[in-house]
Amino acid sequence: PRRAALQGLAEKWPDETTRKLLAERAVQDQDASPRRAALQGLAEKWPDETTRKLLAERAVEDKAEDVRIAALQGLAEKWPDETTRKLLADRARIDGAAVSLLGGQQSEFGRILFTKDLDGIFPYLDPTDPISREHIERAARRTNIAADRIDETVRSLSEHLGWDITRGHKSGSG
Repeated sequence: PRRAALQGLAEKWPDETTRKLLAERAVQDQDASPRRAALQGLAEKWPDETTRKLLAERAVEDKAEDVRIAALQGLAEKWPDETTRKLLADRARIDGAAVSLLGGQQSEFGRILFTKDLDGIFPYLDPTDPISREHIERAARRTNIAADRIDETVRSLSEHLGWDITRGHKSGSG
């Protein structure tokens, strides 16, 4: 009910009172679902520097993965700049959602590759693990990459991310 209430307030009454409530709930609500809804509402209705700072904070500090993912998605959608790219790159070393968003800035192949079901959404693969050739080939087929272009595509994505995706990101290798 709190999630639905926050979504309704953001949609129907996007005023300062609602904004303050959403900012409070984004940090203080005991449940992840209302925190996620609050962040999404803020990003949609108040895409300014204050919201950006809150999303960047929650992308790193929230204890719930789905809330961190929502914060990262909001940043990637509303602020696709170098500051967001740097945050995504820092998080991509340990966070499958971040690496999917960062890879998505490069290509559709990069967006879906780090998802288990090759759909660009949860569940995400662990970026510290190598990506198997079979998974790479399935992602290539899904994104219409010709077989003779797969290795070039993998090299390009690896360069974009800063590590060899066939080996996984290891501390100090990126």
